[in-house]
Amino acid sequence: MRDGWYRDPRIAVALATVAAAIAGSAAAMDGQPVWRIVLLTLAAFALVVWSWFALQGLAWLWQRPGRTEVLRALALQHSQHGFNQAAWSRFERDAAMLRMLLVERALIPIEAELVRHAATVERYDAPAAALPAFSRAAAHWYDIASQAHAGLPKATPTPTPAALEEAADLVPMRLMAEEDYRAALHYMAVNKRLGVDRAAVERERAVALRKLAAPPPALPAE
Repeated sequence: MRDGWYRDPRIAVALATVAAAIAGSAAAMDGQPVWRIVLLTLAAFALVVWSWFALQGLAWLWQRPGRTEVLRALALQHSQHGFNQAAWSRFERDAAMLRMLLVERALIPIEAELVRHAATVERYDAPAAALPAFSRAAAHWYDIASQAHAGLPKATPTPTPAALEEAADLVPMRLMAEEDYRAALHYMAVNKRLGVDRAAVERERAVALRKLAAPPPALPAE
């Protein structure tokens, strides 16, 4: 039987019906007139029903929580809410830290490709032939890094005209074909962009590390 069965109003109706039937039968056996039998039956029914409601009301007044218990429950709820907020904030800091680590690890192979092709490109020995391999590798790792950092491109960044002009000051055009010259400009511009991206990621990682060092939230106390 479920908890609180004694609060079911159907029980009160059943008991009132039985009491009304007993009162009506007793009045009929005593030879009372019909109108009095009906009144006694209704009175017995109403008396039992209202008695049941009165008992339920007294039980509620007896068992209702006190003001102190309500305030304690509200304080515990507030403390739990604060703990949940602090725990969620710490989870967000941890997730940001992991994203920064993923970005940094994805940028390392791009730097390795730069170093591997640097000897060829910076000697200006056929940079046009060496650049496609670097671009493919850089595009692959930039795509991985961009999945964890919205500020990074999803492929090898296309140098802007301003970046190409800055690279022109670093690349001598002498003894180079036009195709090699353009490839060298592209390489130098991408190299500078990579340095900027790496510095930005390292700054964000340092911020995430400082936040990660914050103490964990305390457990809620009753």
